[in-house]
Amino acid sequence: MNGPILVPPMEPSAHVAGRRRGWVVGGLGLALVALGMFGAAVWVWGLSPVGFERIDLGGGAQSLRFDTAGEYIVFEERTGSTPAGVEGLVVQSRTGDRLIIERPARGEGERSLPFLNAWEVGAFRVRVPGVYTVYAVRPGIQAAAPGGELLIANARSAGWLGSWLGLFVLAVVPAAGGVAVVVWWRRSSSNRIGTPTSTGPDGAIR
Repeated sequence: MNGPILVPPMEPSAHVAGRRRGWVVGGLGLALVALGMFGAAVWVWGLSPVGFERIDLGGGAQSLRFDTAGEYIVFEERTGSTPAGVEGLVVQSRTGDRLIIERPARGEGERSLPFLNAWEVGAFRVRVPGVYTVYAVRPGIQAAAPGGELLIANARSAGWLGSWLGLFVLAVVPAAGGVAVVVWWRRSSSNRIGTPTSTGPDGAIR
């Protein structure tokens, strides 16, 4: 006489659905972490002074390509308490059309940006993308003095997006949220795996 054939119990459908939800939650956490890393890269290279276009003041007029229309701000790096050495700014297209330069109000040019203390030299708006010539006018005897740099940035960089708050919103918040989700998912998965099973009077696994 043959003995009973033991068949491993089938996994309950509710448990299967729970495991699927767990993997979805884990994937969401990893996606948030990746989003935070992407946001950090965007902030560093697109909004912070690390990605600003730089112009050597000793190089005379220089040509720059602006690929997108918008407002741009020109900064001069601040050294101690010395005021900005640039008196004026000339930006013109290849056809000779000069853009309007908006100068900051007196006493409002000093700016503190991440990794940079600078003076705001002026702002201009590019309506038609293309190549423009940029020339800095230095006053008096400094006109022929070499050295120094101008930094050109999109106006978004001068707002909250280019500040430490922007880095926090674009990178820290999603990355921290993703880490929290992944940690919760791993802990809940471990708890489910470690939960002992019980058997009923008929020997079936509950």
